[in-house]
Amino acid sequence: MSEIAICGAGKIGRAFIAHIFARNGYSITFIDVDQRLIELLNQYRQYTVTTLYADGSRKNYMIQSVQGLLANDPEALELLSRVNLVVTSVGGGALPKVARMLAQAAQLRAQRGNAPFDCILAENMRDSRVLMERCLKKEGLQDREMPGLISASVGKTAPDLKPAADENPLVVFGDSYNTLTVARFGWRNPPPTCPELQLVENIEAYMDRKIFIHNLAHVSFAYLGFQKDPAVGSLRAAMKIAEVTAQTQRIMQAVIGMLASRWPQEFSKADLHSYCKGALQRMSNPALQDTIFRVGRDIARKLGREERIVGALLLVQQEDMPVEDLIVLYCAALQFRAVDEQGNMFPLDREFHAHLQAEGIEYALNKVSQLNKNNYEKQLAQNIAMHYTSG
Repeated sequence: MSEIAICGAGKIGRAFIAHIFARNGYSITFIDVDQRLIELLNQYRQYTVTTLYADGSRKNYMIQSVQGLLANDPEALELLSRVNLVVTSVGGGALPKVARMLAQAAQLRAQRGNAPFDCILAENMRDSRVLMERCLKKEGLQDREMPGLISASVGKTAPDLKPAADENPLVVFGDSYNTLTVARFGWRNPPPTCPELQLVENIEAYMDRKIFIHNLAHVSFAYLGFQKDPAVGSLRAAMKIAEVTAQTQRIMQAVIGMLASRWPQEFSKADLHSYCKGALQRMSNPALQDTIFRVGRDIARKLGREERIVGALLLVQQEDMPVEDLIVLYCAALQFRAVDEQGNMFPLDREFHAHLQAEGIEYALNKVSQLNKNNYEKQLAQNIAMHYTSG
């Protein structure tokens, strides 16, 4: 049986990555910093992935023979030095820490005369491969030791649903999407032959499609929905607000035009409209019970320069297409203060609003979104600031 190490035992790691590889005969070891999560994985050695369908039906798949290792456990380094395939699903902020561990494993493999491993970066970041390579080189890794770094587009939705009292506490929920789109090139070993893996020539195009359609529409409903009605709790309820839906559709039209112009060899407008329609249908699945809190939280990350809103703004502007609705969306993000079931704002969002209040909108525009690279961007930032202060 082939082995795979998954760095990150969160919802996507368990509901999506492990689900794909377990179905294809891999043994799964999770590596994480959450001690309680690792203890549960080693206690139960299995958990359920529950697929939620729009008609209310469910389908369960048991992930068996799993185990967990803490990131600082020497056994984790030994595992990474032995397996041929690693997947990260930790978020961009944690990649430098993961890189330290991967660099040590790669060096250990080289010392033993073993070929480099491959690492799928399931991070939904446009620059994840560049960031990881930079981090690995900073750790002293040489080109001959460098693992294959494979960017990936993650389309799975895994909402924050809690297991029932009598369920395995590791159970995770998700929609029915189970395709992991990865780069065809860059592998140091033969790619896995899993049918759920879609290998594509131009992963950047597919990353842009995912981030600027699926991810952008997601936060558009969350931020505009909260702005229109702070009492709206669910994503599905926000999607039913006519003004919010109309504005999101206008944003999607601009983005589809931009993507068709930017990647004409990969997508036609018809292709992109079809993808957008499917994404919206999946978002509206009532069984997911997705909340605007989950979708919109972590404002600073979602207003990053390479992220969904600002990245789309810059690219749509480059194509001389209307950006007014994206500017409105940016300002709505600045006003997002949704809370969880206990009435608590996401901790990083509390920090964001504290900085915003103390430093003004320049904090968001310059420090978070970095809209200061040239005069064109500075003018865009001024337009955003004018709309924000006039609103």
